[in-house]
Parts: sequence; C-alpha cells; structure tokens
Amino acid sequence: MLPILPVFEGLLPDPHNAVVLNLLYLLCRWHGLAKLRMHTDETLEIMDDVMKSLGDAICAFKAETCSTFHTRELKREMEGRQRRKACTQSQHDNADSFAAVSICRPKTFNLRTYKLHALESVRDGLV
Repeated sequence: MLPILPVFEGLLPDPHNAVVLNLLYLLCRWHGLAKLRMHTDETLEIMDDVMKSLGDAICAFKAETCSTFHTRELKREMEGRQRRKACTQSQHDNADSFAAVSICRPKTFNLRTYKLHALESVRDGLV
C-alpha cells in the first residue's frame, strides 16, 4: 500500500473517496514507472496501460467529484487579482471598482493545462 493513501482515505464521502484514492494510486504508479532509468518492452506496455487508466481516472474525477464540490479561489488569489486590476486602472477609477472585485470567484478543475496535455492518454481523451 502506498504511504499517502491512508492520509486521504475517508477524507471525502463515498463514491468520491474511491475516485480520489484510485486517482492517487494511478498517479503514484505512473510516477514510479516514469522514474525508471531503463525500460523494457514489458514496462513500456505497462506504462501505456497505466496512462490510459490515468486518463480515464482524471476524466472521472472531473465528471463525478469536481462537479459535486463548489470551490472558490483563495483569498490571496483574490487579493492578487485586485492588485493587478488596481495597477491597470487609473487612481480615480480604482476606488469605485475595488469593491466590485472583492469576492472570491468560483474555481473549477481545468483539464486544459500543459501538465495534463503532456500525458498522451489524457490529451487523447480530451479531443
């Protein structure tokens, strides 16, 4: 058993707990295979299978678990957005618009990031 799995076990209600544990297991398995210094035909076949399973697990996580939980940006992300907006506006307009952007915006799991596109099976699952 992987050392990290007991930390996450029971953290979420079922069926989300099973989805997260499966995803963590596959990520650890993929990572272990990716770190091998030399591959054989057999390990490459195993890695292909794990990558396909990982792509399916990530898509299942997005569809089943992420849609259930409503998440928002962190306070520091909201403050950073406020600072960037204040820098782009003139000092006169800044006071009026500062209150309008002081709410944490909703955040969702984004499948369209480079890290996920770099995984072949995930990229194929999105097209």
